[in-house]
Amino acid sequence: MTFDFETFAAVIAVYVMIVISPGPNFVLITRYSLRHPVPLAFAVTLGLAAGATINASITMFGVGSLIVAYPVFGFMVSVAGGGFMGYLGLSAIVSALRGRTQLQPAGHVSTLPAEQMEAVPDDPPAGESLLSALNKGLLVNLLNPKGIVFFIGLYAPLIARTSLATKGAVLAASFLIEILWYGLVILILARPRFRSLYERASFSIDCVLGLVLLLIGMRILLQAGTYL
Repeated sequence: MTFDFETFAAVIAVYVMIVISPGPNFVLITRYSLRHPVPLAFAVTLGLAAGATINASITMFGVGSLIVAYPVFGFMVSVAGGGFMGYLGLSAIVSALRGRTQLQPAGHVSTLPAEQMEAVPDDPPAGESLLSALNKGLLVNLLNPKGIVFFIGLYAPLIARTSLATKGAVLAASFLIEILWYGLVILILARPRFRSLYERASFSIDCVLGLVLLLIGMRILLQAGTYL
């Protein structure tokens, strides 16, 4: 079989629209871009791209259909994914609260205006490795049941009968799209102007981003029962 450019173009066009739409991936990248060193943010991006590519690969070759054939697999992925999203959200909120608490020792009443308290950012977690950041990105995509269902709905019917060259091109392009898009987001948000804005409102931003991740996790958990 020859390379099917028409199918390739159609799949990639849809994939681009999905990637650039806001979701847990974007929230995670935003937080890392604003709060962490740029290499850690790129490590998360690499993990996200790898996770999406793995999901796409197993869908292309039929493994993803297990979720349809055996709903318990979808339930397990939803519980794991929702729990992990919730963990990331709670971690962000707790980290923000801990950072603010450290600024004001017990028994001490701060005389700083609220604006100045808001302007002092909590320190990023010490010692987080590139591998740890990569694993977070990887798990966010691997444990996202909606991502798996998306690949089943898009890739399985369109790519199942295409050539190996077409499948390989779609996988490579999908990986590259994730890297380019989130890499662009990182380069924009990591600029001094945005970092400065973040430093003036780090507590609120971390809490909001953490709350968004927590709500996404809760929604995934609440929808887990639909697989049974």
